[in-house]
Amino acid sequence: MARTKKTAGGRKQKHATTGVAKNKVSPAVKFTDMRANAGQKLSIAGAKMSEKMTHFRANVMLKLYRLQHPTHPVKRVAAKESILNMKAAATERRRQKVARAIDVAARKRAQARERRAVAMARHT
Repeated sequence: MARTKKTAGGRKQKHATTGVAKNKVSPAVKFTDMRANAGQKLSIAGAKMSEKMTHFRANVMLKLYRLQHPTHPVKRVAAKESILNMKAAATERRRQKVARAIDVAARKRAQARERRAVAMARHT
């Protein structure tokens, strides 16, 4: 956190040295970072919602199957295993989507920084 001091009016004022110590990034790169982070968060949220809906649907399917076939234990065990496989597949899909979202966001950030570096190199 930046060091501050009180002014005569009681407001906080940053020390002059805080601007020197920071690693300054251009507004364009900051904006690209923000866009990449927003896309990443939305992708992750979508993946989680997809997984939750699949789990919910699987639970409903299992309960309906139990109502329709109340006395057949072999079919019930097979249905439980099928539902477990469905849930495991949904979880694996979510993990892959999250990894893909993180990778895409990192690539976007790297491309923005690379473009910025090339532009700075042209000006010198």
